[in-house]
Amino acid sequence: MKQANQDRGTLLLALVAGLSINGTFAALFSSIVPFLYSRLFPWC
Repeated sequence: MKQANQDRGTLLLALVAGLSINGTFAALFSSIVPFLYSRLFPWC
C-alpha cells in the first residue's frame, strides 16, 4: 500500500512539473511570437 501512495505522489509531482514547464513555454511563446511577427511583417 505504501508503494502505491509513493507512485501516486511521483505521478502528481510529474504532472505538476509538466504543467509548470508547459506554462513557461506558453508564456515564452506568447511573448516571442508578437516580436517575431512585427519583425517579419512590419507592414501588418
